[in-house]
Amino acid sequence: MNKTEHTLELIRTAHRAVSDELARSATGTGVVGTPVQLTSVKQKLEEMERAITSDALPPRPLRHRGMGRMVSDSWPLGSSLGEMVLSAESAYVQL
Repeated sequence: MNKTEHTLELIRTAHRAVSDELARSATGTGVVGTPVQLTSVKQKLEEMERAITSDALPPRPLRHRGMGRMVSDSWPLGSSLGEMVLSAESAYVQL
């Protein structure tokens, strides 16, 4: 698996996990983030995937960032979902 494929896998895994948490949040059983945060993260992950798959990857300084700060500032420490989001964002920025 090359770096691009690995990054896409991290993004897709995080996207599925965020979607699952958003569904749990809608039923009142979510444990990480608010619906607004989760929706924002989901949208950013989708944009990241589109940028990679459409060969429209922006220069590194212009790539999406900020999810990591939100995760580390407001989600529980050690959150597996937070780790997935951070890994996806980091791989995307480094791609």
